[in-house]
Amino acid sequence: MITTRDRATTRGTPCRTPRTIWCGPSWHPSIRHPRKVIMSRMGSQATGEGNGSQAAPAGLSPEITPPGLLEILWRRRWIVTLVTLASIVGAFIYLMKATPIYTSTSRIYVEQSGPKVITEFEGVMTQSKNYLYTQAEIFLSTEVLRPVAEAAEDAKTRILSSRTRATKGSTTSVAEESVQEVGQPEQGANGALLQRRQILEGVADLLAFFAKTFNDTGGSTAVASDESEEEPDEGKQVVFYDRLKTFQDVDNIQVFLKKELEVKVGKKDDIISVSFDSPWPDEAELIVYEVVESYRRYQSTTKQTTAGGVLKILEKARKKADGKWNESYEKLILSQKKHPVLSLKDDRGSFLVRGLSTLHEELAAAQSAAIVAKATYEAAEQMQGDPERLRQLVESQFGRVGTTPFNQEKVQLHRDASQLQLELADLQRQVTSDHPAVESLESKIARIKGELEALDRTTGEAYLELARQQWLVARERETELDQRYRTQLVEAQELGAKATELAKLESEVSKTEKMLDILDDRIKEVDVTEKADVLNINILEYAEVEDEPSKPEKARIMGAALVAGLILGAGLALLVDWKDHRFRSADEITAILGVPVLGVVPSMSRKASRPDHGQQVSRASSSMIAEAYRTIRTAVYFGAPNGEARTILVTSPSPGDGKSTTASNLAIAMAQAGQRTLLMDSDFRKPVQHVIFEMDDKQGLSSVLSGQATLDEVLRPSEVAGLDVLRCGPLPPNPSEFINSDAFREMLEELAVKYDRVVIDSPPVMAVSDARILAAGCDITLLVLRAEKSTRKASEQARDGLLAVGGHLLGVVVNDAHHRREGYGYGYYGGYGQYGGYYGRDRAEGRREGGRGSSGTEKGSSTG
Repeated sequence: MITTRDRATTRGTPCRTPRTIWCGPSWHPSIRHPRKVIMSRMGSQATGEGNGSQAAPAGLSPEITPPGLLEILWRRRWIVTLVTLASIVGAFIYLMKATPIYTSTSRIYVEQSGPKVITEFEGVMTQSKNYLYTQAEIFLSTEVLRPVAEAAEDAKTRILSSRTRATKGSTTSVAEESVQEVGQPEQGANGALLQRRQILEGVADLLAFFAKTFNDTGGSTAVASDESEEEPDEGKQVVFYDRLKTFQDVDNIQVFLKKELEVKVGKKDDIISVSFDSPWPDEAELIVYEVVESYRRYQSTTKQTTAGGVLKILEKARKKADGKWNESYEKLILSQKKHPVLSLKDDRGSFLVRGLSTLHEELAAAQSAAIVAKATYEAAEQMQGDPERLRQLVESQFGRVGTTPFNQEKVQLHRDASQLQLELADLQRQVTSDHPAVESLESKIARIKGELEALDRTTGEAYLELARQQWLVARERETELDQRYRTQLVEAQELGAKATELAKLESEVSKTEKMLDILDDRIKEVDVTEKADVLNINILEYAEVEDEPSKPEKARIMGAALVAGLILGAGLALLVDWKDHRFRSADEITAILGVPVLGVVPSMSRKASRPDHGQQVSRASSSMIAEAYRTIRTAVYFGAPNGEARTILVTSPSPGDGKSTTASNLAIAMAQAGQRTLLMDSDFRKPVQHVIFEMDDKQGLSSVLSGQATLDEVLRPSEVAGLDVLRCGPLPPNPSEFINSDAFREMLEELAVKYDRVVIDSPPVMAVSDARILAAGCDITLLVLRAEKSTRKASEQARDGLLAVGGHLLGVVVNDAHHRREGYGYGYYGGYGQYGGYYGRDRAEGRREGGRGSSGTEKGSSTG
């Protein structure tokens, strides 16, 4: 511990009170001024501008307010602009490469028959809406979409209703079609002949039906109709096409249609809209048209019911077959669980079982056909005694009432009989009953009644005989298949009783399933004799081939791209700004570090040499840079009590912040103020003051501390009056020991007495410990930060390191501030521009004299 001696007040040198200096880590920080006392003592003049603000606690980060947010976005506006442009360009490229999608829509009005009252209540779905939503779901049902999918999958000949396709550039629209009830009879002039032709066609259709049944089961017996191939009706056109391009890469067309087809019910009306999207507009129109037609066919089919007697017999048979299937299936499951090894069969056994299963299926089909034929025959036989009921049964098989030739002929006979009755009545009013004319008319009437009775008997007998023959044929087929099945069953029994039993159960289940399917099909094929809830379907707008694509929506996509680009750009700008830990304003430095900003030094020209940078105050005395250093000098004078700022340490958090340039220019500014000033280069790592003042570095501070030279021998006067320079000298191997030595402390006390101000240039705080040692022994410390380079973390660590050793951190000097750069708050020296004319002449003279002057408006960086 060394106690300073009393120093008498000399000219221009204030008296210093005795104080104690502690060296190294043992120096007690309580001897130094507490930080809060220093902050309160600096007052409003600490910044040199007269409007210094109260410092915030250390480490406090400024909050982002709306003006601050806008400032960030403006500062990072190029990021926002580039991201937005990239988003728009990406959307444009997408629109250029995206496949145009065309939407074809058909509008349909579906209503129930009979009166309907619709009452709307808010929050309550009406019956009409429920019904329409049900119809919308039917459009997407399997029964409606499956025919369309199968037709598209098979790529076979399609018979479409006659209509004119709307082509591009054509004004022809789709022709209107009316919805007609299925089964509506045609009325011609020659009714009797037409009805006879229809009854013959009905018999042929019935025989073709049984022939198809036998052919499906593999039998040899078949009854062919006269027509070998159905011809398209008049008003129809045959359209040939391969698989649609829309379905080229689709595995399941039905699922695809259910997913892509859009069916909507109008919000303010009862109109159902059916839409489909496809890259091919003609295919979209065709698909929508086919779906609508399939829906119409489905509705016409599902609203038919079967004839009463036959329907009951078939339903009874199906119920019995269903019970048999359940029983067989349960036995099969139990057998498989009990004997799982029977599922593993060799090739021979597998072949026999498959053959047995095939025979079972054929036998099941034959049995089903026999059941249908027998049921028809028994129904006709039961009604043989009742000609009227028998007539109704015949009409249920061949057509609705009024369509059979039997009925038409009977109607004609009734008309003839009625006409004769009228004539007879008129004649009886004129003559007596025994008149020959009366007897002739009565004879004709009796003959017509006989013909009616004979016609009923003939019709019943013919139908009964036809039903009997069909039943006999079906029974014959069943007997034949049963014999073949029994023969195959004997062969299969050679594999073992258990295997045969399992195969029999499997065949029985398969046979029953086939029977159930056939019975279901037969029940659906029974003619409709009763109707209920008939729909009235009106197609308001047919699907048309669209000229303009509906997707992608260019305006919406570009708008979304613009909004997304702005949002992403703003987010990226905020992220980049949040990751950028550099200081952006003097207020931010004060808020985070808790110390005032003593001054802001504008950027220097990059073309100027290091001596020009270090001597800006003397070589360009009228520049804004020189004025900035004078402001810092004033802040130092008023920032510390009189006599408490004789030794001034200038340091920075990291290399390159400009501390050496700041130290030299601050020393020149103090010397120009009439104070004896010494600039000491104690940066034993990278000294530059001898370069700034263009001196040699053969001897200096290290020479004095090592005893190789005296202090007077190494002190050199500079070009500035009142300023001496103590160079660094040869670099020692142990700089920290030199600075922390007693010799250095004694020398510093001696220099503090000899000079009014001792400005010390030290190494960076974060690089080595030299700056901390020097801060503990100096009156005040100035921390130099480089604008747009110094980070918050490094600056906070440097501040904490200086305060930890008891250093008196007076304030911060911001160096290399680009006052014209937007978004950064260091540029308040721009206000000096109004004095440009005043300073212009001096700056020009300075450049002519030294050729090295630097204007404050030039952009560059201060080094050090």
